[in-house]
Amino acid sequence: MKKIIAIYLLISFYLLSFSQETGTYKDSRDDKVYKTVKIGDQWIMSENLAYKPTSGNYWAYNNDQSNVAKYGYLYDWETAKKASPSGWHLPTREEWDILIKYLSDSSNMVCEKLLPSGNSGFMAQFGGIYFPSPIEKFYSLNEVVAIWSSTYVSGNQAYRIQLSPKAVNPDDKLILWGWPCDCGLSVRLFQDK
Repeated sequence: MKKIIAIYLLISFYLLSFSQETGTYKDSRDDKVYKTVKIGDQWIMSENLAYKPTSGNYWAYNNDQSNVAKYGYLYDWETAKKASPSGWHLPTREEWDILIKYLSDSSNMVCEKLLPSGNSGFMAQFGGIYFPSPIEKFYSLNEVVAIWSSTYVSGNQAYRIQLSPKAVNPDDKLILWGWPCDCGLSVRLFQDK
């Protein structure tokens, strides 16, 4: 009986430790309402940004506007840095690191928690990636989500976080490293503190 009680308490603690505060944010620029979640002490949009800017480079996956409702737009890095409404921002690499460390020391476990079936409330949406050249190409819809950070690396690269839960190598399921700035990636915004 003591063993059953101990297991119940452990499961209850685990579930409670990741029950998250949730909310919504209405973007006054286009009246779109986004789900939000507080993970640790960071408020994050639980959906990819779907704001259509007045300038810059952005794409609907496969140039099909019906994909925007579910996956948001794919933005190049310069456009992603300017796409935030007041009170929100493109997160730094440090902010991504804080989120990752809060969720787990295991990259596999972090990946699991960021998935729609995970318990973090992040609800990753696998909107794929856009490559502008040498041949315009969209790839990995429903398999990969790559999300910009605001942190510049060098040359033509900025940091991005990438989730690939179907990757064969466990180390490839969660990646945080540089990516060419002219590619189209998803955007998740963090609330200003």
